[in-house]
Parts: sequence; C-alpha cells; structure tokens
Amino acid sequence: MFSCVQASAQHPVSIKEFLAKKQSGTRVDTVKVLYDNNEMLNDYCFVAVDESGEMKVQLDKTDLDSLKQELRILDIRPGDTLVIAGHRTAAKKIKAKKPAMISARIQSMTTGPNHAEMKRAVFYLDSGPMFMGQEPNAFSAWVNAQLRYPESSKAAGNQGTVLLSFRIGSDGVINNIELLESSGDIALDAEACRVVACSPAWAPAYAYGSPIAITFTFPVIFRLNGDNDNYRQ
Repeated sequence: MFSCVQASAQHPVSIKEFLAKKQSGTRVDTVKVLYDNNEMLNDYCFVAVDESGEMKVQLDKTDLDSLKQELRILDIRPGDTLVIAGHRTAAKKIKAKKPAMISARIQSMTTGPNHAEMKRAVFYLDSGPMFMGQEPNAFSAWVNAQLRYPESSKAAGNQGTVLLSFRIGSDGVINNIELLESSGDIALDAEACRVVACSPAWAPAYAYGSPIAITFTFPVIFRLNGDNDNYRQ
C-alpha cells in the first residue's frame, strides 16, 4: 500500500489543511504534528495536535514491521514532533469526532525538550526480551556476578548507585549505553558500564510478529557489605 509514500513526499500541511481536504483515497498526504497522548483509542491510534487543531492518527500496523521505524514508534513521547504520511478518512470509520488520518506511517521524528522525562506511548508487545532464556530480571543476577569492586573505590569506602539506560536491539545486542545518574565515583560508573557492555545477546522483544528494539533503565548498586543490585524497566 505504501510503496508510493516516499515517491509522493511533499511539504507537510497543517492539520486544518489536511482535514479540510476531500477524502484522499489513494493520495498520500504528509502532516507535521506534535504527539499528544492524552487520548488513545487503542494501542496504535493516538491524538496529534498542532496550532491549527487536532486529529486522530491510526498507524499502519506494517509500520511495526520496519526495522527503521520500530523504535520511533515505541519511543514516541508527548511533545515530540512527527512528520506522518497517510490518508484522510471520515470520522465514523474509526469512531472519531472528526475526520482522521488512517494507514499512517511515520516519516521522521524530532524529540521534544522534555522527551526523557515524559512517559512513553504504550504500544503492546507480543513478548518481552529474554536474557539467556529467562525473564529480564535474570540479568541483574548476571551483572552482579560479573562486577568487580574497584580497588580505589573500596579503599576510599565509596558506595553508590549507577543508573544506566541501554537499548536491546532487534538483533538482541545491547547498545546505546548511557549514564543517567552517576554514583559519584568515576570508577564505579565505569565498572557498571563495562559489565553491561559485555552482556551476551538477548532474545529480542516482539511486537506484531516482528523483533523490535526496546530501551531499559537499569540501576547497579555498589555496597561494600554485600550485593543488592536491583532491576527495573
């Protein structure tokens, strides 16, 4: 259906212009909008807004089959700017109050200034990632077994929590490791990053039958009197 999307690329119109058009049929239009998750009809239909109004957007499920788009879909947050392509349809077809965009595909995305602090849109998974054939919390035990308390930190009596973010790619490989919060000790931070970077490949998460990338936050807690590493998504 969307082999023509890239070929028909054009300057995005406003929501008001898009909704004013006649039902587009086979014509593909592009709109530049802000994502707003105050209202979601289901797991792949959301509200988009700009200064001229708002509209419902119903994603094409095949978008989740595209390895280039999967993370963008899973990591959309309020305030992010999207350029989306799709067809105008009558409101009644997706039970909306106004005409809407259907069979939509995301062409590009720019994250908003508060992207990291805002809650992600929820797009349901067929299955979550698996670590060495087990649930993700098994990763905490693995990390704990690999950690080597830095001698300099031990001598100084330094303890603390290192909060990391990392992505499990659609191939199961960990990448994009970021330090979100430092323990206050450079050596502890470096050791936490080293161990996570050495992780074996995971079995990736799946959405709509396709492997997808997914991002986790992961705290590594260093205590001199024993280990009590925690895990959370």
